[in-house]
Amino acid sequence: MYAVLIALFFGILAGLIDILPMIKNKNIPRVSIASLFAQWVFIGLLIPFVSWDMAPWFKGAVIGFLGMIPTMIVTSQRNPKATLPTAICGLLLGAAIGTANYFVSGPMIL
Repeated sequence: MYAVLIALFFGILAGLIDILPMIKNKNIPRVSIASLFAQWVFIGLLIPFVSWDMAPWFKGAVIGFLGMIPTMIVTSQRNPKATLPTAICGLLLGAAIGTANYFVSGPMIL
């Protein structure tokens, strides 16, 4: 249960980091912001429990990027210039979640 709470904490933290700049922009629909936040909470819960044999930061970056693909697809239709920053946030925040979970909880063994 402790590991789930830690993963949830890091997912919420990553979600807040990603949505804070968006909250100031009144042109972004609030449902899009809520969706992105929920997506990061899910990704944060997923990263520590995937048992791939690779460095925690790399596993987090890969899962973060893959988890952001649906957002990148939707974003590319509305604002093509935001697709690359979305991918970069997926990589960086995913790597941060993977690394932070590893140092706080240690390797997850399922």
